[in-house]
Amino acid sequence: MMVAIALVIIISAYSFTSRYNTTAKSAQQPKPSSQVIAQIKTSDTDSLPSQLGHFPYAEANTSQLIIIASYAQNEYQRFERLAPEAALALMKLIYAARDDGVWIVPVSGFRDLASQDKLFKKQIEKRGSVAEAAKLSAPPGYSEHHTGYALDLSDGNIPKKDITYELVNTPAFQWLIRRGKDFGFEMSFPENNPQGVSYEPWHWRFIGSPAAIKIFKRAKS
Repeated sequence: MMVAIALVIIISAYSFTSRYNTTAKSAQQPKPSSQVIAQIKTSDTDSLPSQLGHFPYAEANTSQLIIIASYAQNEYQRFERLAPEAALALMKLIYAARDDGVWIVPVSGFRDLASQDKLFKKQIEKRGSVAEAAKLSAPPGYSEHHTGYALDLSDGNIPKKDITYELVNTPAFQWLIRRGKDFGFEMSFPENNPQGVSYEPWHWRFIGSPAAIKIFKRAKS
């Protein structure tokens, strides 16, 4: 517990709600990963279409991100990062929750395009198709995690519920529902969300600044 808290101190979505047109299925498939990555890095993402319910996001400048926490141990250990203003807001949220006896832990922050590509390919293998994979994971170039303003949160006292739907039954989730907005955070994919992305109670984005609102304006509209 103290390791995660100490690290925080140190730092000071093609839409499934649309009718799926089977006659245009081939036109709706994402481009090969390498093409997407190249285009995302060189284009204004506002000009790019959504893919399978996910909106395009540019990859944040990693030199401007800061470490917010450490997750897992040994060979599985990761050091999670966020944009500074999102990180500072998270720090305030975590300590407000602690004062209420709740331990909220960040389990995934910034994710680069290459990492998202690997995750998405694994989901395709598991789910059998690109469309099914996209219900649970964004294609590379279309993940909010690229921005440095989105993260996955969990209950530090119940690690077995990390990134599971059982999170909704934890004190951490209940606190986030009540108080997350007070610190500029909202759940990106609530139940029956307009993007048609599967419910993700663990996935939250920071919208508490003009820069953050601009990044997520298409998702919020």
